[in-house]
Amino acid sequence: MAIRQKLIGEMSRAQVTRRIGTLLEKRFNDPGLWTPPFWEVQPGFHYSEDRIRYKVDFVVFKKRGRNAESIGVEIKSCRADFKTDKKWEQYLKHFSRFYFACPRGVIDPEELPDEVGLLTWSGSDFLRSAKAAKTAKDKMGADMDSILMLACLQKL
Repeated sequence: MAIRQKLIGEMSRAQVTRRIGTLLEKRFNDPGLWTPPFWEVQPGFHYSEDRIRYKVDFVVFKKRGRNAESIGVEIKSCRADFKTDKKWEQYLKHFSRFYFACPRGVIDPEELPDEVGLLTWSGSDFLRSAKAAKTAKDKMGADMDSILMLACLQKL
């Protein structure tokens, strides 16, 4: 494990982000259950105080079962990336489940709100669920955010 962590430490932030993104695609690669992923989706028409539109890194939709489900994931490559991010709380209202994905040790599961999940990477070929995201029942099925869905469709 220490060797894997050392390798992660030698990677650039962009390399870490790309690798975690590849692992997210692998995790949600079940065409019978999940839509293809959408990258850098703007969930709604929200501007920051400095008029920058925010984009969530990764979005998938569950396409089977009684309840449709939307999952949003923010990738954090390092601790500073997580600590300086002030936009992620705005995303919670758009997803039935929301996660952070990062190298192991970057985010402590205890510092996240109850509803936010955590996927961690320790240099292996998969992401581990360090904390499950609680499902927001009011953001499932017919109540799913139509603006989020339209934002994803615009990416096609």
